[in-house]
Amino acid sequence: PICVPLAEAGVIRGRPAVRFDGYDDFLEFPSTLLAGASAGEAWVVLRAAALPATENRTLWRFGGADTLYPGADGSVYDGFGSTVLRQAPAPREDLGSWRVYQVSAEAGRWISRSNGRIQWTAPENTVAFASSPTLGYSGSPTFGRSFNGHVAEILVYDRVLSQPERESIARYFQARFGLAAVGASGSVLPPSALRARAVGPNQVALTWSLSPRSEE
Repeated sequence: PICVPLAEAGVIRGRPAVRFDGYDDFLEFPSTLLAGASAGEAWVVLRAAALPATENRTLWRFGGADTLYPGADGSVYDGFGSTVLRQAPAPREDLGSWRVYQVSAEAGRWISRSNGRIQWTAPENTVAFASSPTLGYSGSPTFGRSFNGHVAEILVYDRVLSQPERESIARYFQARFGLAAVGASGSVLPPSALRARAVGPNQVALTWSLSPRSEE
């Protein structure tokens, strides 16, 4: 089918990613995904293309409005799990580089993050999830065309995660894709199981594990 994005090998750290052409590529999720959920959280490893943006690009539809990544003005607009479309300023880093975009929604709270750093937080939120969620395009000409770029992995939860759970996922992405893991304070998380061993008068050997789970 011409509207199906293509898997490409060796795109990020030797691993595959799915390429969305920016025209009409999209994937449909089961209608039961997040159906009846009172909260949710999503993570995606992605890289946008054709920047700077000249028109709206729809990343997904998980709420009352499409998520634009980016919008025509370069900002990120997100309606994940909400009746409101929120505009976050463009991250300090280029959207055309690989990053982890994350958003969580629950009653009375909504937060989006880029590479672990908060981009937008709202102290109020009315939860709403799309009955027909999609990735890449919603079919609505009001919001824009298909996402233009690569998606390496996406995780969707029907609840808001705890900070230790987020740090575990960040380390997982660090090990799998070589992306920096960032904690709640915005500082880079240290690798786990870090050990130092003296091997000489002026030498120390360091060993560590990037993730508590093995990906090789």
